[in-house]
Amino acid sequence: MRVLLVNPDYEIERYMGRHFGRMGWVMPPMGLLYLAAQLESEGIEVAVYDAQVDERSLDDALAEFEPAIVGITCATALVASTLAAARIAKERFPGVTVVVGGVHPTVRPDDLLTGDHVDIAVRGEGLHTLVEIARMVDTGRWDDLESIMGISYRRNNEIIRNSSRPLESDVDSFPFPARHLVPMEIYRMSPDLSIRPPMDIVFGAYGCPYDCVFCAAQSVMGGAFRVRSLDNIFSEIDQVVREQSPRTLLMGDDNFVLSKERTLDFCERYMARGYHETLPWQIATRVDSVDGEILRAMAEAGCYLVSFGIESGVGRLLDTVEKGADVDQAESAVRLAKQAGLIVRATFILGLPGETVEDSEATIRFSRRLPLDQVRFALATPFPGTRLWEIAKSEGSLEIDDWMQLSSMGGYRSDELFYVPVGRDSDELKRLQRRANFSFYFRPRIMAGFIRRIRSLDEFGEYARGAWGLLKATVAPY
Repeated sequence: MRVLLVNPDYEIERYMGRHFGRMGWVMPPMGLLYLAAQLESEGIEVAVYDAQVDERSLDDALAEFEPAIVGITCATALVASTLAAARIAKERFPGVTVVVGGVHPTVRPDDLLTGDHVDIAVRGEGLHTLVEIARMVDTGRWDDLESIMGISYRRNNEIIRNSSRPLESDVDSFPFPARHLVPMEIYRMSPDLSIRPPMDIVFGAYGCPYDCVFCAAQSVMGGAFRVRSLDNIFSEIDQVVREQSPRTLLMGDDNFVLSKERTLDFCERYMARGYHETLPWQIATRVDSVDGEILRAMAEAGCYLVSFGIESGVGRLLDTVEKGADVDQAESAVRLAKQAGLIVRATFILGLPGETVEDSEATIRFSRRLPLDQVRFALATPFPGTRLWEIAKSEGSLEIDDWMQLSSMGGYRSDELFYVPVGRDSDELKRLQRRANFSFYFRPRIMAGFIRRIRSLDEFGEYARGAWGLLKATVAPY
């Protein structure tokens, strides 16, 4: 029994625009590495093919490994790439079982099952589901398909949807990701976020308890928020340090600061191991989760960057997207983080429902008024499974020709925007996104901040590459 797990071709330049696509993130497929570890723990032979970094073609990888199952991860923008990978697998081995999983198969499994190349779509968390599928394929007992929770599949030209699988409550029972199956040293963050490659990612919690209208967490994980014990987290960090020797660590939680006590305990443990001197780390969190003590403790423990999802500088729009935080909290959090000595990054969204041109301009001005070091201005994108999708549908704004259109970086692509709120114009929003990002970074204070942080020729090269890419993406995006 062999299982090949596939991260399909991202077509990153098409998704993010030709300039940003050449300098963006190349992140390890952590979801597949969790699945691989679970399969290995059950004695199942597994390999990972990541089209981002693998020099082989998928056809060659299939020929070398000869899997009985091909499992493909699928985000919404990757539907076409997923189906193309499934077709290649079936053409190479007609008897192979093709399984897809990820966000899009969870919220819209039928999109993947209408053709002839995908056999099973896994909805939700797939660790135990994929093991059960592998056991079924190994024994040839296909009648067992009906008893596997959390899947949809075709039978007699009909799509069958089995009952959903409850989420695993004991997340400490998850195996650590099988990092040995991919070249971790190749993966990188974008130039503005990376200070020392190579990098690694560790998750301290899964899911999010909040319900912002632009996020699919509620649909994908049912609003579940599951927290690992700090003992378990540090067992993984210790293993990562010992076996991978990263120089930068990303704590991948949607909201790292769960509680003050837990965060301070994390910082104490990190320092007790001496990692604060050798392994700088960064987090993302909410503006209403932090205070000065927490931010100072993180900085002392080696955290170098905190990213806040601020979204808008207009209180009315924050209420519209049900962010649960306000403009004053955003300003306070940013200023406290700067006082603690952290690099402060924020994400903003332009083109939200009900947003006017004046609102967009107010958000841009707000970003420039705050003592931020970095920003990312995205365009509102109604991904399936979000309430923004339902809002866009009610406005009559959804015309799906290609799932790749669902890119929050639409201002840097030649395609028409997938979603344009009532009263706005596609070209106007695209120009606004480009201007917002460019005008923030190409200011003396921001550029001087990057220059002060340079510690090597490699870092100078990374920042210079990022600045040149942003300039080209703004002046000649297409």
